[in-house]
Amino acid sequence: MKQDYIYCIYCDTMKTDTIARLIEEVLQVRCISPKIVQRYWKKGECTHRVHDYLPGYLFMYAEEPVPSVRDVLRFPGVHRVLGEQEDGHVLSGADLAFARMLSDMDGTLGIMKALQEGDKVHLADGLYHGFSGEILKLDRRKGRAQIRFTFDGSIQNVWVGYDLIKPDEAQPEKAQEEAKEA
Repeated sequence: MKQDYIYCIYCDTMKTDTIARLIEEVLQVRCISPKIVQRYWKKGECTHRVHDYLPGYLFMYAEEPVPSVRDVLRFPGVHRVLGEQEDGHVLSGADLAFARMLSDMDGTLGIMKALQEGDKVHLADGLYHGFSGEILKLDRRKGRAQIRFTFDGSIQNVWVGYDLIKPDEAQPEKAQEEAKEA
């Protein structure tokens, strides 16, 4: 599904699921409430747990502009629509990059892919549609990284699982083109 128009709203955290269903029904758009997968270690065993991430935020993905996007403010529990009014509240910049990455991951920030170059480790940019997060800390033993990025005008710090990949795995389009030429 082509998703050229991406919006985000902020609502009551306890009503997020209800509001998401209502938006999908009324506006006929895809709606995502972000989740995150985190690694936990118990008795030496690694397990993955899924948690709500950015509680209260809902991302809306549409093929066509939603002229009445501000009408969602009438829904009980919706507080605000992100984005600039003069741009029709369509997300842009870092918020748009984050929303696209979230869509590609089916709404769940999973185990992130990272590259090691020399003694530095960074996110594999080619995989995340322009989303850029800075790795602040690494816990190599537990396979977790603390990432800092900006969303909705504020700095977010989050611990995510990471896997190191080879440089050629970070550029999927380039690898596909090279495979076609061979």
